[in-house]
Amino acid sequence: MTDAHGSRVVREAGELRRAFRPPAPDPADVGPDPVAAALERGREEGRIEGRDEATAEYAGQTDGLRGEVARSLERLAEMEETLVHRHRQAMIDLALEIASRILRARIDAGDPVVARVLAEALDAGPVGEPLRARVHPDDVAVVRRELSELLERHRVEVEADAKVEPGGCIVQAPGGTIDASVATALVVMREAAEGHAT
Repeated sequence: MTDAHGSRVVREAGELRRAFRPPAPDPADVGPDPVAAALERGREEGRIEGRDEATAEYAGQTDGLRGEVARSLERLAEMEETLVHRHRQAMIDLALEIASRILRARIDAGDPVVARVLAEALDAGPVGEPLRARVHPDDVAVVRRELSELLERHRVEVEADAKVEPGGCIVQAPGGTIDASVATALVVMREAAEGHAT
């Protein structure tokens, strides 16, 4: 009887436990697992924080690179200006040297350069006043031969002057002097070239 009674007690206790056991939760009624949700939140916050840090670091590096590029461009501009200035002067010197040599070669070859120079000087000078044109002794015959009519019309007296370079002339009038010497022409060309370059 004790065994039957004990068995019955155990059986009744089991039935009571089953009767009062809470029902198994329905998966549809169960909310998200708070631990899993906390982990997911932590991961998302970590991603956001990492992204923000990376963005800030990238922005700092980009700003630094921009500054370096700007400084490099400034240095390049300074170097370019220095080189351009140095080479500009060399190019002007070279151009004038070439022009001078061509002019002197043409004069040496017998080209009546002085006649064209004097004709231009007379056209620029006063009309009707007596003029005196000083030319190199080697150019006197060329001037008289090439410009006889013009010299007569402008009442020009041609004088030999060894101080005047071949190919150039100096025209003197009562109101002033026209310096059409080769040296002066080259100086004027240099000033014009340097002024234009500046």
